[in-house]
Formats: sequence, C-alpha cells, structure tokens
Amino acid sequence: MKLLKEAREAKGLTQTELAELVEANGLKLKQNQISALELGKRFPRPATRKGIEDVLGVEIDWVTTRMQGPISLGYAENESPEDGMLRSLFVYFKSAQRSEVQGRIKFVKQVVKRFEKELKKPRR
Repeated sequence: MKLLKEAREAKGLTQTELAELVEANGLKLKQNQISALELGKRFPRPATRKGIEDVLGVEIDWVTTRMQGPISLGYAENESPEDGMLRSLFVYFKSAQRSEVQGRIKFVKQVVKRFEKELKKPRR
C-alpha cells in the first residue's frame, strides 16, 4: 500500500490528470479534491477510493494518508464515516489531561478488541 501522492507520482500523473482519468470512469472528481485528499484533509467516499485505486492500479493506505493532515473540530458536509470517527477520537483525546491520554488509548484498544471478538462470533 502507498500514500496517495506516492502512488500518483509513481504513475507519472499530475493531480489534474488523475482527476480526469477517474472522471472518465464515471465519478465526479476535480483537481482540488485530489489535493485535499493528498494533504490528508479528508477521506474519500468508498466509490471514489475504488475509482482512484483502479486508475492507479494500487491499493492506497487511506488512513495514513488522512492522518497526515489536520483533524479539525468542524463539521464537513458529506464527510465519510472515517472522518466522523477521527473527529470524535480527536475530541476525546484532546479533551483529556496529559496524564489521562494513555488511559484513553488503552480504553480505545479494549473497545477495538471487543469488536474484533464480536465479529468472530457466528451469527444466529
């Protein structure tokens, strides 16, 4: 997996060219949106992710790409579920005293383990 900018540059494409190729496959995408994605300002929707990955011919590490940018507290119209989760975690960690952060990280890890365990259980 690569970061979006690395994958685009490896293909020798500009942001505009990538957007045009993705649009040619039926998705609306502009250069400024590619720029925002590369800067980690937002997550793309699933269809957009697939469209970009199809054009580039590689899986993109969307989480690492997104984590390079700022996580603001404001609401973004059409934000992805991942952006909503990052925003919530940002508020959760930012509101803690410095001495509480490790405890909050431990709690989030426990929640993730619990969900992983639940997903392994057969459905009735």
